This record gives sequence, C-alpha cells and structure tokens, in this order.
Amino acid sequence: MAKIKKTSIFLSIILVILLTISATYYIGFYPKTEVIDINTSSNLNGFELLDRLSKNDLNLSSKEISLETSLTLSEEDLSSMFIGLIKDSNNKLSNLITGLKVDITENKLNVIFHLKYNGIPLEGHLVFNASAINSKCVLHYDSGNIGFININKDLIFSKLRSNDVVTFDKTNGDIILSISNIDNIKIKDITVQDHNIIITIKGSLTLDDLKKLKLN
Repeated sequence: MAKIKKTSIFLSIILVILLTISATYYIGFYPKTEVIDINTSSNLNGFELLDRLSKNDLNLSSKEISLETSLTLSEEDLSSMFIGLIKDSNNKLSNLITGLKVDITENKLNVIFHLKYNGIPLEGHLVFNASAINSKCVLHYDSGNIGFININKDLIFSKLRSNDVVTFDKTNGDIILSISNIDNIKIKDITVQDHNIIITIKGSLTLDDLKKLKLN
C-alpha cells in the first residue's frame, strides 16, 4: 500500500512538472502572433525610397531641385525591410527565422519574429526606438527577448549585413536608414502617426548630385 502511495505521489510530481513546463512554453515561448513568411519578397530598396520622394512636391530651378517633404513607412514597409535584412544576412539566422512582422506603437518598433530551434517553434520580440539623430533616421535597439530569455544586442548585430537601405552602428546598436547616397538629403524629424513612421526630409539635389544618382 505504501509503495502504491509513493508511486502515486511520484507520478503526481512528474505530471505537475510536465504541466508547468508545458504552460511555461505556451505562455512565454509558443508563437501566437500572425507574422509574414520569411520567404515573402522584400520590395523595399533605395530606388523605391527615392521614387516615393519623387512623388512629393519639389521646387525646381535650372541649377537644383530643393525639397522639404516626407516619406511614410508603414508597418508592412518595415516588415519588408527586416525580412530583407534577414535574407541578406546569409547565415544561420536566416535559416532559423520563419517569419516576422513589425508593430509600431508611439516611437517604438516591436519586431515580432518566429523561429524554429531544433524543430521547436518559438516567438521572440525585438524593440527599437525611432528618432532623427545627426540628420539620419536611426532605429536604436532597446531590448529583445525570447520568452524570459533576454537577447543581447551584440548577438543581433553580429549577424546582420548592410544593404542599399540600411547601415549599422554595431557599437551603439543602431540601424541607420539610408534614404540615398546624396549628402545633401537630411532627415529633419521623425514622427509616428496611425501606425506609420513619417520621416520629414529636407535638402537639395544639384545637377552633379543627379548625375551621381544616374550613375548608381
């Protein structure tokens, strides 16, 4: 009788442990958010950004084009940007991540991503603050986690590679959005409205600048 009781207690303890592990996995780690498949085509590139600028009001003269306009990036645009970064990384990271999406709240970008580690589906979050610093659009890495496991910025930035849309300041944990390769175009301000990031841009393009664009 005592042996049966001990066995029952042992099985109860095992059951509680299994239920605790299952609950912890489901609450903290199991993917619950709908994301965009990582194999989706990424259409956000430098030419696309310049094309959007060209659709705004410009002041023309015989010597230059001056502008003070805005560029709107939606959550879908930023999701496409991060998907492009993952694909361009060409390393183990791109093989692990299965999808992601960007949610914009206030001045924060919450990058929700799904990955499979040893066949186990997991959901993680990366948080970036958007701001205009030194006439550039900067996404500063604030925090990241998979469940209760924190993600260090060095782990993230060591895996990413620059492309024609973004460059990195890996020391400070910054993603820097490249509007163009023309020095005269500056970021004046960044605001968030209706889940969009609105980048106010000021600058001018001379004839020499236009020639550079054509060559590139």
